[in-house]
Amino acid sequence: TKDLAYIALRIALCETLCQDKQTPMIFDEAFSAFDDHRLQQMAAVIAGREGQTLVFTSHTRDKAFFDKARVISLSPIGRDNP
Repeated sequence: TKDLAYIALRIALCETLCQDKQTPMIFDEAFSAFDDHRLQQMAAVIAGREGQTLVFTSHTRDKAFFDKARVISLSPIGRDNP
């Protein structure tokens, strides 16, 4: 609940400060502590935004909740994958 309130505050603050401008938002592993219900709610909030939103996650579970988004999967860099 604390994480959800913090993210909601960030979104509200950005929208208040930027008013008519559509600023991009970046979330890096911001939803890893969310349960499925809260993640579903946050995905709906993000989908309702007009600006670009980038969500970086290493959890495959998160991908299912952002089903309408354009998803780009990255492979880890290693010996077999330069």
